[in-house]
Parts: sequence; C-alpha cells; structure tokens
Amino acid sequence: MHYAFITDCRTILVPENKLREAKKLCEDYKAGKEPEDLQKKDIIYAKQLGDSAFHPDNGELMHVVGRMSFQLPGSVALTTAMLTFYKSTCSVIVCQLINQGFNAFVNYTNRNAMSDDPQDTSAIQQAFVFATAASCAAALGFRNLLSGRGTLLARFAPFCAVAVGNVVNLPLMRQREITRGIPVFVKNDDEVCIMKSQVAAVKGISECILTRIIIAAPGMLMIPVLTQQMRSHCFYQLRPWLVLPVEISLCTLCLLIMIPSALAIFPQKK
Repeated sequence: MHYAFITDCRTILVPENKLREAKKLCEDYKAGKEPEDLQKKDIIYAKQLGDSAFHPDNGELMHVVGRMSFQLPGSVALTTAMLTFYKSTCSVIVCQLINQGFNAFVNYTNRNAMSDDPQDTSAIQQAFVFATAASCAAALGFRNLLSGRGTLLARFAPFCAVAVGNVVNLPLMRQREITRGIPVFVKNDDEVCIMKSQVAAVKGISECILTRIIIAAPGMLMIPVLTQQMRSHCFYQLRPWLVLPVEISLCTLCLLIMIPSALAIFPQKK
C-alpha cells in the first residue's frame, strides 16, 4: 500500500504550496502539535503527499520528473515510443537518448543524498554522458543482432537496451555512494549512524537495477508478442491504427501493476 501511495501519479498535479503544507502537517503530527480537528484521512493524505514529493534523506522537494509518482506517465510514453519506433537507427538513438536522460534524472533525484558533495557536478555530467552512450550502443547492437532473426525478436531489442542501460546508468549516476559508502543506522533509529558501508551501497544499487528491469520486463516483452498476434487478424488489417492505442493501454496496465509491486520487493529500509 505504501508504494501504491507514493507512486500515485495524481500527486504530481498537486501545487508546491500544498505539498509544503502537507509536509508541515506531518511534522506537526509527529511532534504532537497537530490541529485538534484533524481527521485521519487528512493526515494519511498529507503523508502520501510528503512521501511522494520530498526526499527521504534531506527533506528537499524533488523535481516532479524525478519523483516515483511520475514513473507511470513518463514510462508509458517512453516504453510506447521505444516499442513503436524501433526500425530506423535515428529513431532508436533518439528514443534511447530521451530514455536514458530520463533514467539518469530519476536515478540522481532518488540517490542517497547523505553521500552528496558540492563538487560532484562534473562527475555527474560525465556519468550521464557515459551512461547515455552505453545505452545507445546497446540498443543499436541488439537491434542489429536481432533484426535478422525475425520481426518479433527485433521488437525485443528495446528491452535488451533498457536492461543494459539500467545496468550501466545506475552505478554510474550513483558511483559516489559506492566509493564513499552509505550510512548504516541502528535499527529503528535514524539518528544513530554506526558506519558507512560500500557493501550496503553496492547491495542497494544492485537491488535498484533489478527492480527497474522487473518493472520494464512484462510490458516490453509481452506487448510485442500480443501486437504481433494482432497483425494476422483481418480486424487489425482493416484498422492498423489500433496498434498504438492498444500498446498504450497495455503498457499503462502493466506499469500500473508493476511499479508499486516491484518497488515493494526490496524495502527502502530493512
């Protein structure tokens, strides 16, 4: 339920002043200073807004595009584009540039902010360039490898590129966590940091990579099979324009289920 709350895309429409009011209400509630007429549904909604919009480490308001609540509309648009425009080299490069740019921004927004340093800007820029270049190379490589093995296999190239892109993008964008380590706290006490661990950073990033691949897999592997089956029916042949709305609908359904489910596999704190 928690991950369904923080990934609810309706929260991206809430204005900044309402988000800050929700955060303050949660802080007042935690301190026992909440209004006397506060109802349970109000504090639950305020908690949902706060968790979806503010970074858990530093409490800063996250950019709307980098929030987990933006994953559904953003991923639907990008997945549909990658599944639709996979034939030409130019289309593949453009789709992967946008996709990896989006992924890099999400990865940076949801980084472990306790490992930040003001001088990290150049390292972040370099990581973005390398991650984007690697994902584009993977997309073109898989496209060339699979294009001669049938139309259906060629449509799996975007998923292969996304998987490789995540494997490259996440460690590069969050390399500072690996080199510096992330804080390890006493269980049920976020105030007592006992050490900084590089092993914990590698474990966390590995789980994040696996989660991103799990989110993408059902839609990017299942939709090409279903649309390929549609092409043999006369209903489709008379209405070829139906493929795009079908792909968008199936992609939305898959991501609506997979985003909160996959995020819940590896809890943020354990």
